[in-house]
Amino acid sequence: MLKDNVNYELIADRIREMRKLKKISQLKLAEKAELTVQHISNIETCKKGVSLESLIAIANALEVGTDDLLAGNLVYDEDTFNLDIELLWSDCTLYERRVLTKILTAAKDALRSSEGINGDPRNKIFNI
Repeated sequence: MLKDNVNYELIADRIREMRKLKKISQLKLAEKAELTVQHISNIETCKKGVSLESLIAIANALEVGTDDLLAGNLVYDEDTFNLDIELLWSDCTLYERRVLTKILTAAKDALRSSEGINGDPRNKIFNI
């Protein structure tokens, strides 16, 4: 759901990811944020956009900054990428991490060795 340049799906995904990362149920999050379980569910399933007041309450309950929950709606920076990686790797086994590291290394090598339009490897790989 994109409304007024806000991607509520990304916010919903971040809330759900943070909640799961911290091993908190929707019920526990609702209690800590002083919201109803139905409201948390509606936010996480994007049936309803999150208000500023609810976003702050949820961030406080999860003990994260609102910027962590808004990541993806803003221009990416290094902190956002690091958070993305942490969330992706949080439930991986050691074996999965080794495989993913090899895949990422190969992808990085391919990006750096590609020569696309105007020397930008993104142009060749993404057919730009």
